[in-house]
This record gives sequence, structure tokens and C-alpha cells, in this order.
Amino acid sequence: MSRVMIVDDSAFVRAFVNATLSKVGYQVFTAEDWSGVREILHKGEPIDLVLLDVNLPGFQSGDNLALSLARHPTTANSKIVLFSGKTPEELRELSKPPEIFGFIVKGRDPNMFLRAVHAIIGPPKPLDA
Repeated sequence: MSRVMIVDDSAFVRAFVNATLSKVGYQVFTAEDWSGVREILHKGEPIDLVLLDVNLPGFQSGDNLALSLARHPTTANSKIVLFSGKTPEELRELSKPPEIFGFIVKGRDPNMFLRAVHAIIGPPKPLDA
């Protein structure tokens, strides 16, 4: 099963991503901050896609957290994508480091969001894959 981790301080955004992706077969892990991310990583399950909000509370912004995740064994092979309401130009600049695969601009259309996720990691894999 394809696994996605969403890291966002907004409960609404986490719920939107969880509902949208779970409905079509992705396994979704949600975290509000670095502490939540550590709990997920501690489980040791590989993550296919990490969606990171750029503006996170605490000591690490999403783009800095991406660099840490790229070095962690659980997420070293993950596609790390910035997920923000910033402009595409701002996100393009923030996603320049090679550890960051790209970006998705936050919006309210679940179909556009799903198309973006599918373009990055493909449709969800069956349980027995």
C-alpha cells in the first residue's frame, strides 16, 4: 500500500489530505509538527510521499525539515514535496535543493490534489504489492 505522510499545523489541512487520499486507497500518516514526525518515523514503515507545509511552528520550517527527512532511513527514498499556499514562484524557489522533489500548491479541489499526487507517486498500490 502506498504511504503518505502529511506534516501541517492546520488540523483542517491534515483532515482534508487524510480523507482525500484514504478514500482512494493510500495509507496516510498525519503530523502537526516535528514531534509528530518523529513518532511516525519511529515506526520504521517506509513512506512513499511526504507532504510538508512550509510554515511550521517550532524550530524547523518545512523546507528545513525536508533536508532532515532526506537523511532519515525511513524517508531517505521518499518523494519530499512542499505543500503550501505560497505562490508557485515562491515554492519553486524553496524547492530548489535536490532533497526536495517539488511542490503542490494548496487548494480546495480534491481532484486536482489527487492528480498532483498521482503524478508524483502514481495511484495507490494494492495491499499485496
